[in-house]
Amino acid sequence: MMGRYFLLALLLPFLSGGNAMATDHLDQVRAVKALPKGTILTAGMLEGAPQKKGLIGQQLSRPIFAGKEVTLEDVRPPDLVARQSQVTIEFRRGGLILSMPGRALKPGGYGEMVPVLMEGRRKPIPAMVIGAAKVEIRS
Repeated sequence: MMGRYFLLALLLPFLSGGNAMATDHLDQVRAVKALPKGTILTAGMLEGAPQKKGLIGQQLSRPIFAGKEVTLEDVRPPDLVARQSQVTIEFRRGGLILSMPGRALKPGGYGEMVPVLMEGRRKPIPAMVIGAAKVEIRS
């Protein structure tokens, strides 16, 4: 009788909510190999169910070691504007759209604010990323 209680006490920390086994590990998505910060995730880089977690096509915001779990906190939308890249700056008012060339000073994904320099200007202005190499000045 004493052996049963000892075995139960030994296994108790591993039991979850009355279940014989915890299944949290089955939902985990892990990196197949080491992935550096900035990597755009593909299905071949991950094991588990990355499609269900919405990780495919996202960009890593930190490096991930091989075999480690990848979560939504580790990713962000991919950069559409690269640092020091040429961009089209758009200004919209009603039906009027003005566009001019410029340069992004920082990288950014869709909907993020980045500083841009218009040609002939020295002071950067904030603009929202609206597409690949395209930003919009909001008034």
